[in-house]
Amino acid sequence: MRNIWKTATALAVLAPAMFGFATGVDAASGKVTASTLHVRSTPSTTGKVIGKIYKNNILDYSEHNAAWVKINFQGKTAYVAKRYVQTLPTVATLAFVSYEGKVAASALNVRAGIGTSHKIVGKLANGTIVKVSNSASGWLYVTAGNIKGWVSGQYVVKAPVVPTAPVTKPATPAPAAPVATDYKTMNLRYPSQVTANEINSYIQKYEALTGERSIFSGKGQLFIDVATEAGINQLLFAAMAIHESRFGMNELALQKYNLFSVGAYDADPLYYAHTFQSVEHAVRYQAKFLRENYLNPSNWRYKGSYLGDGNGGINYYYATDKQWGEKIAAHANKIHPFRAEEYTNIQIMSGVTPVVADPIKPPAKK
Repeated sequence: MRNIWKTATALAVLAPAMFGFATGVDAASGKVTASTLHVRSTPSTTGKVIGKIYKNNILDYSEHNAAWVKINFQGKTAYVAKRYVQTLPTVATLAFVSYEGKVAASALNVRAGIGTSHKIVGKLANGTIVKVSNSASGWLYVTAGNIKGWVSGQYVVKAPVVPTAPVTKPATPAPAAPVATDYKTMNLRYPSQVTANEINSYIQKYEALTGERSIFSGKGQLFIDVATEAGINQLLFAAMAIHESRFGMNELALQKYNLFSVGAYDADPLYYAHTFQSVEHAVRYQAKFLRENYLNPSNWRYKGSYLGDGNGGINYYYATDKQWGEKIAAHANKIHPFRAEEYTNIQIMSGVTPVVADPIKPPAKK
């Protein structure tokens, strides 16, 4: 009887690892509740500690079991104890806009979940047209006939839209095509119809969700005015600050008015981050910084005037996170959903580079 009891106890302890991780179609977010949370290489307390995450940091994840949460840590798969991650209620999100894609690989594996560790449920030949109905962490959920599942997004390209000639009124010209199809690939020099109330409301919802106060709460009009002056899309400019500063609540924002991680090198972000005098100082400097560098074709940092990803756009040099552009676009969609008609028959803004003092830089470490 004692041996049976020991075996049952051991199975109870091992159960989370044995039964695997649950994968959701939509990614989740969680808030770290421990003062210091160890990041391990395997889902076990004996797993090697490969890093640390600190209290109140927000984690994005799509897989977990009863004891562990599977995350992407510095480009690698890692695990943290689930009891120290408080799942955050989902802020109202815009439904994914489905589109048709075309397979650009000789044979593309379709998997049951996000990641190459999941079971292959089918294969798609090169040139196959698929319906894309969701995306997460660089993967797409596709349907092609009876085959449904997740594929790596790098092997699916958007199928070109074939314009149709008017039938009933051949003399009437075809409607003008929009200049953009989504926020991630759109030129940041086109204007947005977002309102200050929409930006403020989005921040207020997060404040209510977390119980914390944003340093730029109620300042939606500031982002719109500065971005308009500089000729930068007002919505994406605000979304960038929201993403970089965790809604104006992270240490850089609270201690240094640094809303865009300016100078925050990975070795010691809080130390190296530049210090600004106010929220407006930080906002105006970022507009100047973007115009002179990432939106300036003659500057070495220029890789295209769009958010992009690890292959191009502002993301290429601005952030080591290859999904940086995608995450900012996601914030933008939640604030003001993308509408093609708002980006039809519009012109690129001219704008001028704001005149603003430089921030204070910390001395080099000895």
